[in-house]
Amino acid sequence: QKRFFNYFDVVRVSNFLNYSYFSEAQLIKAVFNLKKVSKENSIILVNRTPNNKKKNSASFFIKKNGKFKLLEDINGGSEIKKLMLL
Repeated sequence: QKRFFNYFDVVRVSNFLNYSYFSEAQLIKAVFNLKKVSKENSIILVNRTPNNKKKNSASFFIKKNGKFKLLEDINGGSEIKKLMLL
């Protein structure tokens, strides 16, 4: 529904968008959908706790001019970071 386009100021995606669940094509579609629902200047956090370890791998992005720009990585960053930056 279009009512959620450009709707969210902050989006957190945890332990979901990764290659063990989805193909690259599906992940690209998910990133496209994140771009649609997030407002300009919104903050996006994509993180994962790999192999049930206590350290999260995370990337923070900001939406600028309709694209995600990397703000910071923690512990190597998200495994889908390159897809977020397409």
